[in-house]
Amino acid sequence: MMPRISRRISIPVVTAAMTFAGLAVTATPAHAYTFCTDTQHREFPTSGYNTDVYVKICVQNGYDGDRQYRRAIAQGYWQDGGGARKFDNFDVVIRLEHFQETFRTKTCDITSEINQHEALNLQCTTGKFYDNSNSGNWTGDGKINFNLDADGNGGSTWQLAGSPRGN
Repeated sequence: MMPRISRRISIPVVTAAMTFAGLAVTATPAHAYTFCTDTQHREFPTSGYNTDVYVKICVQNGYDGDRQYRRAIAQGYWQDGGGARKFDNFDVVIRLEHFQETFRTKTCDITSEINQHEALNLQCTTGKFYDNSNSGNWTGDGKINFNLDADGNGGSTWQLAGSPRGN
């Protein structure tokens, strides 16, 4: 069996990627408030270099004109993807929740992208959920369903930590 190789990227590359990934959430209407987890990281034992995935889960509350909205966002990036088929499946699943009840959910299949590109940003959003109530306790939650290529183990889930509560 071939040993797995881990390659660490430099701090400037990580910083630039997270800065760019952060723009997707911060480039919103003027009255938007975003609550995010710290960056969550997992190294996947893939062929060639191990693939590193970094992701935050966020809930965003704001106004679009006179309408109040909320949405959940998974954003981040990966390093050391591509070059070979590394995943049979890689789905990012994001949910918008209120008091643990799911209001919106979205699954973003990025299998093709992570297998083709060494490094790229990822983003999956539930889209805007419009609401007129001012009650708090809105959160974003998510997971990544993945299946490593040729490992014989089938699918697995990386359960991500949920966002702090938004308004």
